[in-house]
Amino acid sequence: MGQVSKEQVKAAEKSRKQGIAFFVKGQMDDAIQQFGEAINLNPGDPFAYVNRAEVYNRQKLFDDAIKDCTQAINIDPKFSLACNAYKERGNAYLAKGQKKEAVSDLEQALKLYGKGFGSGDFKKALEAAKAMPDQPMPQVAKTLSKGQQSQNQFCDNCGQKLESGAVFCDSCGAKC
Repeated sequence: MGQVSKEQVKAAEKSRKQGIAFFVKGQMDDAIQQFGEAINLNPGDPFAYVNRAEVYNRQKLFDDAIKDCTQAINIDPKFSLACNAYKERGNAYLAKGQKKEAVSDLEQALKLYGKGFGSGDFKKALEAAKAMPDQPMPQVAKTLSKGQQSQNQFCDNCGQKLESGAVFCDSCGAKC
């Protein structure tokens, strides 16, 4: 990665913040575009890779999420959001049914994060990974249309049954 100017760093940070704003609004394609722009401007910044990986996971683009998290970790394995890179990659492996990789990454995420506020999300994801069968299981598809609620909803990320009206999965912590 070549030298990045101060202007490029500022522009990359602006694009990353715009990507976060789009993500919060649920505009995932726009978020991916903005995080991609941030990466193009400053390819040595691991934060945009992790942000984009989170969007990829929400869109079930697990291989892309794994690739971005791996890139972020390769850039700087100890950066402040490295725990999130391991968590997002672990969640992607979990969704793909790759238990060994999911457990390894989620253990590393929890180790890096520590016991602070929010560590419960990391623990829940790790527990879900450890509870997986050793053989990959097929993804459980959500069959309900938007806005419809049912007692039979399943998490898009890990396939676990959701509580009625749940916004987050109790097993992996993913927003469903």
